[in-house]
Amino acid sequence: MSAPVAGVLRTVLDADALSELVSRPVRAVRLRVKPEVSLLMALAERDSGRTAGWARVLWPVSASKATEVRLRAERYGQQVLTRTLPDGLILQAGPELADPKLADHLGRARERGLLAGIAPEAVLRYNPARRLVLRTADGVLRVRTGGGHRIDQIHRAVGMVVPVPRLIDLGGSWDPEHYSLQELCGRTDLEQSPSQEDTRRAGALLAQLHASTSSLPDDVRAGLRSAPVSAEALVRIHAQVLEPLAPALARRTRALVAVLPTRLEGAPVLIHGDASPDQFLRDPASRSLWLTDFDRARLAPAAVDLGSYLAVCPPETGTALLEGYQQEAGRVPDRRPLHAATVLAELSRLTEPLRHADPAWADAISVRLSRLEDTGGQRA
Repeated sequence: MSAPVAGVLRTVLDADALSELVSRPVRAVRLRVKPEVSLLMALAERDSGRTAGWARVLWPVSASKATEVRLRAERYGQQVLTRTLPDGLILQAGPELADPKLADHLGRARERGLLAGIAPEAVLRYNPARRLVLRTADGVLRVRTGGGHRIDQIHRAVGMVVPVPRLIDLGGSWDPEHYSLQELCGRTDLEQSPSQEDTRRAGALLAQLHASTSSLPDDVRAGLRSAPVSAEALVRIHAQVLEPLAPALARRTRALVAVLPTRLEGAPVLIHGDASPDQFLRDPASRSLWLTDFDRARLAPAAVDLGSYLAVCPPETGTALLEGYQQEAGRVPDRRPLHAATVLAELSRLTEPLRHADPAWADAISVRLSRLEDTGGQRA
């Protein structure tokens, strides 16, 4: 019988137990669970909070991947800890340069001088087996498992309309699917350093982005996804994640369909897709503001971007965002679709406590569910 995923999860979310398993003081900070297949996590140093590589637990069905990852890492001079656990499970842990999916791309970059190594303080974001973003002497380097060509294409098109960090040409020998380099902009962002005035400007930038839809080049438009925003789809995704971990939370999640907006209507425009304060870089000295990270850009109603931002900011900040949007666009979406978009954005973030490896993830998700259940999506 396979080891229950809930028990493995409790172990890796216990920093003491995890540190003992990987033989160094760490804690999990990002988590991705495939029940009875694998559990992958990003690690951070317990004292400093700086990035500390990755770890994963493999179930017997995927155990053969352990040798492949270890041998690949050794080709690039990296060591991966591999140990056998009870019930046929395998634990692996290693540095970013030995990432299960990124190792080849990072190894080539290192061999060709794009990066000499990875200092923990240089890592800006790390999502194991997906992407690594780090500060280098030349700018901000992104190494991805794929999709980079489409993302950079959108980035350049958006840059014709609103301020974005400039993409730096790496030369024809670098595969844009996996590598991109952009100038380092700003010393902070609107999450770390809130500003009401700059939030108004952020609202204006979103309005400009949405208004640019008709002028998009045909090849860019053709590469944009156009998926409807649906409570049913979001509920299904979250319930599938929660079912093997907390069946009661999964049942409550499925029941949300009866009280939440079923679908968001509206004309599709070019949206950022993940609008939030941390996506707006700012330089307080020059008052420059840049919009960044277009991984989720797509065609959808304008209210999606505004609701995404409103779902994670205080009411007074949300008011400033809408003021800036209205000043630029002449109007904001009607109250009903804006409310629905905010509710759906909150629903989309339902399992964030689990993804962020919060040891109290079940309680945190229960609180989020209660807010949605008790108010039908009306924010407390």
